[in-house]
Formats: sequence, structure tokens, C-alpha cells
Amino acid sequence: APNGQDYTDGDETSYATDGRSGALRRFGFVHYATPILSGLSPATGPAAGETLVTVSGLHLHSGSDYRCDFASIGGAPSRRDDRIVNATLDWSGGGVVRCFAPPLPELASRAAGFQLSLNGQQFHNASTVAFARYASPHVASISPGLGPTAGGTNVTLAAPALGVLSGGSHYVCRFRHADAAAAADCAGQARDAANRSRYSGATVGDACDGQRVPAYEAADGAAVWCVAPPGAEGPLRLDLALNGQQFVDGAAGAPHLFHRHAPPLLLSLSPASGPVGGDTLVRVAGNASLHNVEREDTVCKFGDVWVNGSADDHGGMLCRSPPGVTTAALEL
Repeated sequence: APNGQDYTDGDETSYATDGRSGALRRFGFVHYATPILSGLSPATGPAAGETLVTVSGLHLHSGSDYRCDFASIGGAPSRRDDRIVNATLDWSGGGVVRCFAPPLPELASRAAGFQLSLNGQQFHNASTVAFARYASPHVASISPGLGPTAGGTNVTLAAPALGVLSGGSHYVCRFRHADAAAAADCAGQARDAANRSRYSGATVGDACDGQRVPAYEAADGAAVWCVAPPGAEGPLRLDLALNGQQFVDGAAGAPHLFHRHAPPLLLSLSPASGPVGGDTLVRVAGNASLHNVEREDTVCKFGDVWVNGSADDHGGMLCRSPPGVTTAALEL
């Protein structure tokens, strides 16, 4: 009330404190306990941004204007609009706060302080809570490029010659449809899900999400490996996420394909014998086509001796017998 008597605005009627009749409209002002941040999930993301980050901790409720600051310096808010984004309290997740990391290419390969505000003004942080960015990774190759439908194949995803696949917090391999039409349909479903609920972390159906399995970083950061899951026979697109959320594939978006095949059953060898000096070119015919097999993925075992093999033009496999091996079983 400008004059101390006539109160306006609000929605609750009462009387002025000096006893004069007037319209007293009161607003609630909530005092909240100091938020205590305990963690971010994921705690990493690409410098290009768009990582959906979940903030957990204590006393995160009772806010009125949630903001995330992804580049605080020395415990102080960055005060830059390009580093502070709106956030939402999500009760369905147990009272966590969610926000999208902004693009900050200048902070690639660096960790920066993170702060949260419940009222758009006063920010709160924790020395153990930070968000790290990594340059957009690419997978140069995968090996082997195929495995049985029963799963269990250890697949290595290698970085480019001058690149790394390090800096992540939650490594995940995703095996999904290789069909171009199915992939395009999945991309459309993902966009629709994001539009329906931008802050809920909504996902699309299992067929589009594919099969996700944990992945593990090599000590030198030059590769990541994961175990292929079981599933139906056929080609699959293999993608990698360093933060469990944003997946990448090969350079320029070229997908890497992993082929699941039926368990091979050897049907015939031609020829089935050769001199002890070796160098016999043996063609192996089986029940599974080997047209999609890369040379480095195929080996034959004559007794205890391993030799490289290759696929022929008829869906079979070619191996040269090693020297010094007498009668022995052949495995591939």
C-alpha cells in the first residue's frame, strides 16, 4: 500500500494494521532450506549441449524459479545468459530438478562448476558437483563386425588415429535397426517424444531405443568395448554414448554395422586333406552366410594353430592350412 492504508493486489481480503478498514491482499513468501546438491546424472556431455541433466540432492523443493548454471567460476554464478538455463522440478522422479545443458564449445574437454537456483537469484553449489564437456567423439571402426545370435561377443569400438573416446561418465553401446526407413521412423518418434515432454526424459519404443548394454573405456582412452546382446539374426547399427544419452557413430554420421548370424555349423571342407608342409587353400562351407564378414574378423583353427581366413564370393570361408600340423580338427 503506497499510503500505508489502501492495500491493493493479491487475492486475500483482511484489514490494515492501523485498524482502518481497507483491502489487504496478501501473498505467500516461502522460506526454503538451503539446497544441498549431491550429484548430476549424467555428469558429462558434448560441448554442443542438449544433454538432459538430472540434479539430485536435499531441499530441492519449494522453489519458484528454477535455474541451472553450467559454468560457474570459483563458486560464483557465471551471470551469463548463455550459461544459465531454465530448469524444472520433477516430482515423478522423486523431487529432482532437470535442465538441458547449453552449448559451450569454448569449454570442450573441461569441467566447470555447476550451480542451482530455486528463485532465479541465489545460486547454490557443492564442491564435488561439476559438469564436464567433451569434444564430439567419433567411432573409427568396430571389431569384430559380427557375432552369433546368442550374444556374448566382445566388440571393440576404436577412436580415430588422433582422437579419443575418453571423458565420459556413463558409457553405453546401442544395437538397433540398420534399416534406413526404420531409422528415419525412429528419429521422427524421438522428436515427437521430445516435443511432448521436453523435461521428462521421455524415450521412444524399445524397437527404436534398441538394445543398450554397458560399455567400458580402455585405459588409454583410444577404444571402448562392450558385449553384444542376444537377438535375432541380421544387421544392426552400433552406436556409442559417452554419457548414456547422446549417441554417436562413425565420422560424418556413417553408421557401423554389426551382423548377428545364426550359430555356424560346418557342412563341408574342400579339400579335406593336404601335405604336412601346409599352404593348402581350404574352402569351408557352412549354414551361415559369411558375405558380411571382414577379413580381420575371420580365423580358422587347425588343432592348436590359428590362421587368418577370408570370406569367398559364395558365402563360404577360405583358409590356408599351416605347416607342421598332422590330423586335427578344424574350427572357425
